[in-house]
Amino acid sequence: MSMPHADPLVSVVIPARDAVDYLPDALRSAQAQTLREIEILVVDDGSRDGTWAVLRDAAASDRRIKPLRRLVPGGVSAARNAAIAHARGRWIALLDADDLWLPQRLARLVPRAERLGADLLADDLQRVDFQTGASLGRHLGPVAIAEMEQPLTLEGLVAHDMPDASPGTPRAIGYLKPLLRRDFVLRRAVAFDEALTIGEDLAFFVDCVAHGGRFYLVDEAFYLYRERSRSLSRRPGLARMQARANGRMIQAATQAGQQGALALLRRRQDLLDQAALADEAARGAWLSALAQARWARPRILMRDLRVVAGAARRRLPA
Repeated sequence: MSMPHADPLVSVVIPARDAVDYLPDALRSAQAQTLREIEILVVDDGSRDGTWAVLRDAAASDRRIKPLRRLVPGGVSAARNAAIAHARGRWIALLDADDLWLPQRLARLVPRAERLGADLLADDLQRVDFQTGASLGRHLGPVAIAEMEQPLTLEGLVAHDMPDASPGTPRAIGYLKPLLRRDFVLRRAVAFDEALTIGEDLAFFVDCVAHGGRFYLVDEAFYLYRERSRSLSRRPGLARMQARANGRMIQAATQAGQQGALALLRRRQDLLDQAALADEAARGAWLSALAQARWARPRILMRDLRVVAGAARRRLPA
């Protein structure tokens, strides 16, 4: 039986809901870390399957595993916030229940974060097929990370997640799972927004950087991001949910007085609002689409109404 370290260096945070089929793999990848001074906080977020039984059995064999249970589902953000409130480590490491770590991840990243004085530090993602385990390549790639040797600025963070980015532009940073310095999170009172179900990671990163957090990227990839065709990030209404998260980021940039980032976020909001309206119109939700039209901005209103009219024509029988 593994014994807990008196003062864990890292608190691993894993939210899990109805995760009985894949949570054991995620747990084993956390337990196999070569850096041993860890605790593993797993939040069962109102599961209806055998997730809680899996956690109880795992905790009985490894005292580093600390199961937490929420009887009513609150979402990933609520589960993470609950775990962070119980964390004792100097660093918080995020792991999704359907993903994996390579064994050396924490041993390689924690010393780097300490040397840099980072508040957030992320490696790249290795994308793999959930069913086969086949490699799908790096998420950002070494060239993109090499361009970000200094801490990320708020403007730079947003610029990598613009809906109108040209083909070949590095993918969004919001998918990364950084180490978080717990003292920074507590001192700045930053938390995951529990009202968001999409875009909560990027909104959290923006909040951290807006509060002065030093966010570094390193050109290594120890996080295995397992892609599934029916993931939450592919659900209908994605643009509308992203637009809601973007509104939260606009508030953070406004409070921080970051004009460059604010200009990007306002343009991003317009693009996401337009995409959300087009989605609603395409599925025939006319009232919802019209409600999202920008009535106070005449020129944009005309564009929005053309989108709705075009969708209506395509749906009408010939």
